[in-house]
Amino acid sequence: MTQKDVKALGQDISVTLQQISLLHVTGLVGLGKMWVGILLVCFDPMALSCKIIAKSEPFYSEQACLEEAEQMATQIRRGGAYATPHCHKVEGDSA
Repeated sequence: MTQKDVKALGQDISVTLQQISLLHVTGLVGLGKMWVGILLVCFDPMALSCKIIAKSEPFYSEQACLEEAEQMATQIRRGGAYATPHCHKVEGDSA
């Protein structure tokens, strides 16, 4: 998997946590109890080759988030890149 492939993947399925927070703060999105699936994708062991992508749709269970994040990480690893899945619990007064 090339950097171009991951960039396209990131554009297709990701928004940054900053964007999610902005939507929540402005009231455009109510977060409820949810999880955000995140992948750290690197093309070599150097940190400068890494990108963080997050799925734009929320998960309402940690298990569902972990399953899909691991599936995506496995797919990326098969393409030759490094991938580390993570699920971030969104917390707060409105969560």
